[in-house]
Amino acid sequence: MEGKLLTIRSKKIGICLKDKRMKARKSSEDAASALGIPVEKYNAMELGDASPSFPQLETLALFYDVPFDSLIEWQYQDDSRSMVDLSVMNKLVSLREHVVAAYLTKARQDKQMDANSLCQKVGIPLEDLQRYEHAEKPIPYPLLKEIAAELELDLPMLHSPHLTSSKQEEKPTSPPQEFNELPAELVDFINKPINRPYLELAKKLSEMSVDKLRNIAESLLEITY
Repeated sequence: MEGKLLTIRSKKIGICLKDKRMKARKSSEDAASALGIPVEKYNAMELGDASPSFPQLETLALFYDVPFDSLIEWQYQDDSRSMVDLSVMNKLVSLREHVVAAYLTKARQDKQMDANSLCQKVGIPLEDLQRYEHAEKPIPYPLLKEIAAELELDLPMLHSPHLTSSKQEEKPTSPPQEFNELPAELVDFINKPINRPYLELAKKLSEMSVDKLRNIAESLLEITY
């Protein structure tokens, strides 16, 4: 069951990778070059036959100029892009692989969990875990999620602030308490886009001086009568 779940996650990531690459107008060769891997290996990631590591996903998010989460869960993204310097991208991948490996090793040791126990929990050979912890082999992201869950780690803590897309997710903001206390019909009026001109007019009037408001009122009276 665990293996099937990892396969499904790999397929989902592959779909996201292809979608963002095409929207960024990049070729598979471009993406492979950014990661410093053969194009065949990158194509396998898009097909879901292989999984990128956490640092590889970070680098692709920077390369495609999209939020990290959009590479693991499909999200709408506009087509405006910013240019990225690719000269050191594959070096960043290698550096981040070592950082993630060290972080996981320390977390396992802090939890006082031996390597064999962790391997049994996530269903991988001891040799693979040893290679992951020595940064000799990238950790597939779906597997990283399983390991992080066993070690009770929060994956967002692994994010590097220097490997972040310029596009961040817009988090919805809650309306102020005063708004929630307005009468229902007034809230309904405010929420209708067609009423926006009236709201903008009200805002402008509220910013005017008393004398200016008096002049406007007198002008309206002259027009009316």
